[in-house]
Amino acid sequence: MELIPAITPQELALVDAKQLPPQAKVIVNLIGIEDAWTLLSDRGGKEITVPLGERTGAYLHQLLPESSAAALIKRFAGMRLTLPKTDKIVIQIRNHRIYQAKAHGATTTHLARRYQLTKRSIILICTRMNAGNLF
Repeated sequence: MELIPAITPQELALVDAKQLPPQAKVIVNLIGIEDAWTLLSDRGGKEITVPLGERTGAYLHQLLPESSAAALIKRFAGMRLTLPKTDKIVIQIRNHRIYQAKAHGATTTHLARRYQLTKRSIILICTRMNAGNLF
């Protein structure tokens, strides 16, 4: 699932890590949501082997800032991990967009068509977010 327009850093900052799968939570808490998004967007759903040491040629160093790559290597060195997909992050951001659009006057029917959801789903998303369950 991909959102258009592309997800922004401001939207990523809204993501509640507590609502993510366990391994995604660990990664977000370790390297932050933006770097986790970069990693999971590139490798989510795939198995990776985390390098044993600080090899600067490793894909983690090519993909992430030095500090994030080092944090992942320190925590998971030599381990094989199946990285979670970005679905749960995308759903949170989608729901926030739906809520914001509804608050600015978009109709339930329009939002249901735009996001390929039922009108009932749109109503439930907005009701939950109104109740304080942001995602």
